[in-house]
Amino acid sequence: MKKTMLLVAMLSLSGCATQTYYVSSSGPVYAPTTDMPQSFLIGGLGQEQELDAGGICGGPNKVAKVQSKVEATDWFVSVLTAGIYTPRHAKVFCIR
Repeated sequence: MKKTMLLVAMLSLSGCATQTYYVSSSGPVYAPTTDMPQSFLIGGLGQEQELDAGGICGGPNKVAKVQSKVEATDWFVSVLTAGIYTPRHAKVFCIR
């Protein structure tokens, strides 16, 4: 019973994280144009990945926003690997 309570407490205190970077708001924005998984080791400590949002949207003036998100499945995989493999998703939203 104590293990179940501890597990419930840990799951309720953990969550997903999202960082959103707004670039432009000069037009209508729809669903993400691209959703790319990114792989990191040990929480991404000292690591970085670059994404060419301007190339994806057809020019830097057509980029509305970029998101970096840790989804529930990413968190679950990270827990299963004890934080050694920590995936996340990068989403690019373009102005249409």
